[in-house]
This record gives sequence, C-alpha cells and structure tokens, in this order.
Amino acid sequence: MNYRFRAGLALVMACALSIFSGAASAGDKVRVGLSSDGLLFVPAFVADVMGYYEEEGLEVEHLILGGATKVYAALVSGEAEFSISSSVSILRGRAGGTDMTMIGGAMNQHASNIVASREWFEKNGLKPESTYEERLRALKGITISVASAAGGSAQLVRFLAGEAGLDPERDMTLTVLGVGDTTLAAFARRRVDAITHSSPVAVRAVKEFDGVMLFHMSGGQVPAYNGFLYLTYTGRESWIKEHPDVTVRYLRAMQKAHRAIHDPAIADTVRQKVHDKYHAKIDAALYVDAWADYASAFPKSIEISGDMVERVNALAAKVENADPVLPEHVNASWTNEYAAAAAKGLGAN
Repeated sequence: MNYRFRAGLALVMACALSIFSGAASAGDKVRVGLSSDGLLFVPAFVADVMGYYEEEGLEVEHLILGGATKVYAALVSGEAEFSISSSVSILRGRAGGTDMTMIGGAMNQHASNIVASREWFEKNGLKPESTYEERLRALKGITISVASAAGGSAQLVRFLAGEAGLDPERDMTLTVLGVGDTTLAAFARRRVDAITHSSPVAVRAVKEFDGVMLFHMSGGQVPAYNGFLYLTYTGRESWIKEHPDVTVRYLRAMQKAHRAIHDPAIADTVRQKVHDKYHAKIDAALYVDAWADYASAFPKSIEISGDMVERVNALAAKVENADPVLPEHVNASWTNEYAAAAAKGLGAN
C-alpha cells in the first residue's frame, strides 16, 4: 500500500468519524491568527456570527495579532493552529524550512486599491471608461502613498510602474504614510495624487474626499493579479496530519462562510451581523459599500490547485525581483485534500 493511498484512506476515515461522532468531537478548541479585525478577514467573522464553527463542533478563538509577521510567528511557534495569511509569505516560509502549508483559498484578489484625486485623474485625461493601458501611461510623475517602503503596497506600485515601462525611483514619487487616518488626511489635503489602501479606507477616499478608483485591485482590474491567490487558510503540516478531522471541520465552516457571502438570500443578513459584532464603529452606509468592494474577492470555493500556487510563485518572483521558489518547496507548500473533503461534506452548491 503506497504512502499516498494510506494518507488518503486515513483522511477519509477521519472525516467519516467526524461526521458520525460529532458529539464526541464537539468543542474542539482551535486558535486562528489574524493580522487585524479588518474586512480582509470577513469569512472568519461570518463563520462566527452565523454559527458555522459551532455547527462543526469547534470552539474557535480569533487571535488579532496586529501584523502579518506576528501571525506567522504564532503559527510557527504553535500559539495558533491556523491562520489566514499571504500565499507569498507561506511559500517563502516553506522554502526557508518551515512546515507551513496552504490548505485553502481565502481571497483571490489583491486587497489594496489605488485611488487618485479627481483633479489628478482629469488633468491626466482619464475617464471612468479609460483602459488599463491608458491608466498605466498616466502614472509618470505621480506622487502616490504606500504603507511602507518595502511592503506589499510598494511592491504593487513598482509592479505597475514596470507594466508602464517606468522607473519607480525616477518617474514617480512613493511617499510612505503608513495606513488609516494618516493616509486619508494626506489625500484630503492633496499632499499626494493617489493612495494605495484596502477598504474601507479606499472607499472613504472615493466617497468622502472626491477620489476616483484608478486601479480597482479587489475588483480584478489589473490582469496579472486578477484571480491571484492572495490570502490562504494555512496551518502547520505536522499539526494538520495529527488532526485531520479538526482541519476538515474548520475548512467546512469556512466554506459555509464563503457560500453565505455569495448567497443573495442571506447576504444582507450576514453583512449586518458581522457589522454589528465586529465593525460597529464603521458608518453603516460606508460599510455596505466596503463590503460590496470586497465580496467578489472572496472565492465561492476555497479549494486550491497547483496552478494557483505556481502563479503565486511566478508573480512573486517578478514583483520581488527574486528567484522563484524551487519546485519541491512549491509542491510541499500546499494541499487540497482537506478543502476537497470539506466541500464533499457540504455537497454541490
């Protein structure tokens, strides 16, 4: 009996056990590392407010750790069983010797939108219907905010500069402003022509400060990033192999959440419940718009494939100007076994 057959049989048996002996496994405690309580992690909050964790016999604690690096450290140290993490960081970590493994897709669009001031937008001859190429050409001479000098937002801007045939160091100005209110204040005072930020800040820039969406990343407007496996459900391979039934039940709860986000019959109720518990400080009308901006970025199915991970590897190497991760590390960095088992438990939808 070969290894793959034995592993598959063990997983099937574990899943069957979890289905037929739910009372025995009820209340399993797991911790999920999140970098913030922002809208990037909506599916986790949906699973909570809709009772999907409880339905799967899980007691889930969301660890809001204040940064992706801290989430990664918690996962490596065993302080968290799962996380919602950047696919690139997990891929790089695997190449560095960790046993981090991607087990499902959480978000398949880049999270940071680029919003320009209306004055800059119109001065450069752009219109809402302007093509991607026309928007790229307008980037020459732009002053644009990024969260940090070497972070994801800066890498995104440099990538777009490359797409436009521009030198980001010579042909544009990247201004480091961090995130949140500082970015909005600079944009409101027109100290920058554009900002790079996730929602609801990006939506606020449009609604409250006369901004125009220059590159709608979460809407798939940049071809290279459209459908890109941006955030993943992740765990330690060693822990997962010891707890396959818990892993499947966790992913089943997440799959339920993704389906609920896209179900028109309950989507409004789901959004309201998440707002009331997690984001009540955000204006209700703004929240509706921010939610709509992100909803399509959460895939209906959390299953992942080798092609998706290979795309992450190729684009990360290009954006970071680095060598791609070796095939053996790429192959070891992901598995679809548990997400597929979770989907089977729910049936077609």
